[in-house]
Amino acid sequence: MRAAFTRRRFLTSTAEGIDAHVTPEGDTVLTMVSDDNFSLIQRTLLLQFTLVE
Repeated sequence: MRAAFTRRRFLTSTAEGIDAHVTPEGDTVLTMVSDDNFSLIQRTLLLQFTLVE
């Protein structure tokens, strides 16, 4: 999986991992992780999104 984060607050990176799960309330949550690639200009990111239908 490769995804580019190009929003203003995120430097361009690739997603190294992605997971989806359903909460006890029935919400679907996506979690993505990206590392800094040992670069001073990138950050390690852990992003979570709740899908709205």
